[in-house]
Amino acid sequence: MSGLPEEARSVPVEDSLSPLDSLAIDLVKMAKLLPSALVIDMGFGNIEEMYDWCKCNGILHLAGKALTDYTQEYVLQEVCRSDLYLQDSLKSKIIVYRSKIGEPEHYAIVIGEPAIENIVVRLHSSCYTGDLLGSLSCDCRSQLLTAVKLLAEQAGGIILYISQEGRGIGLANKIRAYSLQMQNSLDTEWMLTGF
Repeated sequence: MSGLPEEARSVPVEDSLSPLDSLAIDLVKMAKLLPSALVIDMGFGNIEEMYDWCKCNGILHLAGKALTDYTQEYVLQEVCRSDLYLQDSLKSKIIVYRSKIGEPEHYAIVIGEPAIENIVVRLHSSCYTGDLLGSLSCDCRSQLLTAVKLLAEQAGGIILYISQEGRGIGLANKIRAYSLQMQNSLDTEWMLTGF
């Protein structure tokens, strides 16, 4: 990123975040937006003054506690389950989980009949470009298929397929990262992209 002083390019983002900055980043990530935010201290004397200013200017105010409460209400519940016949594991099942507050569904893919003790579990973040399209920009699809095959050859296990495209940054931001990688080589620094 030309134009930035060297010291600005070398400071890890997390090292300079205030609690309010962290809340702002959490909020834009929850909204699946580019993980960057402009936080300005408006210098209000008290909370009522801030509420009045927001109301007069048509701005939504949000207490940090609302974000905390939201994340605490995020409890997954089983929605349904079915047998699932996979190429490398005919004896499998899928269990679908969803939060009652409307977040995306997550899936448990049970391969074989794993023993209750010492279950092998693989966490797999959803990857539209890799898992579905076979993109060569990542190895997600091969990791997923290899996990199914290895678990089927062993005593079984569980793949937790987490609906957090690009490990939570969303498809649009992942495509932005792909574009940056193409422009700046595969060594694009996470601190410059925000993810």
